Amino acid sequence: MSTQATEAADNVLLARLLRATQRLKRTLDGRATHKPPTRKAASAVAALEARLKELDRALLDDLGILAEKVQAAAARQRKELGEQIEGLRRDRRDIHRRRNELAEATKGFDWAVEHKDKRDFIGPLTIEHSEEAAIIRLARTRLAVLRFPSGAEVFGAVQTERSRLDRVFEQEWPRLQGALLELQRGVDDFIPWPTLLSKLFSDAAKKRKAQAGLVYTLGRLRDGVATEGWSIATRPPALAQQRQAVAVPRVQRPGEMVKVFAVRLLKPGEG
Repeated sequence: MSTQATEAADNVLLARLLRATQRLKRTLDGRATHKPPTRKAASAVAALEARLKELDRALLDDLGILAEKVQAAAARQRKELGEQIEGLRRDRRDIHRRRNELAEATKGFDWAVEHKDKRDFIGPLTIEHSEEAAIIRLARTRLAVLRFPSGAEVFGAVQTERSRLDRVFEQEWPRLQGALLELQRGVDDFIPWPTLLSKLFSDAAKKRKAQAGLVYTLGRLRDGVATEGWSIATRPPALAQQRQAVAVPRVQRPGEMVKVFAVRLLKPGEG
């Protein structure tokens, strides 16, 4: 019997089992809520008791058999599913194959791609590989973890994260622009990263959650990607400022990051 036919038969068994248990529930609910016996009600009670006996026989004759068949079907499907999972895990542990599939999938993608050691770089994103998983990061932030993925699945996740980050950019760029223009007083005024974060977010939890989107926004501004001529200049941290700095990935140069302590927003033509 084919897999589809087996699944169809199992579904029929499950449907029969469900109908039998629903009939039992309706009968028992009716008996429990019935009025105290009277001469008129006695026949109704007797009818319900007769129906209950019928269901008891059904349970003995049909439901038990159905339950055994359903258990057998579930065990068979579980065994088949387990074999499929184990086969996929064996195939997906091949990191070399996964990375080759990823390289093939990214051909023609508008973000540049670099392959180094056990990591792949697609635009500002880093993909770290092990036999069991692929991890997608933006600078220090882990965006996604895929267990035993194919190369095509990794690329699909990259596209999903890119779309999400682009949506965040559209939301955060006007806020970032307004905050920097307000904070910048002099022509050479650079705004420290901690000061900018505090200006944008008063809540520490929201600040942590939004940091990846802001880092991506800074990366796009740093490389002048689709910001209508606006860009930023950055300053690296001094030795005492290292822990307050942020790593900003280059959107146009995969695998490259700049350590930033302070930023200055540059108007179109100013850079």
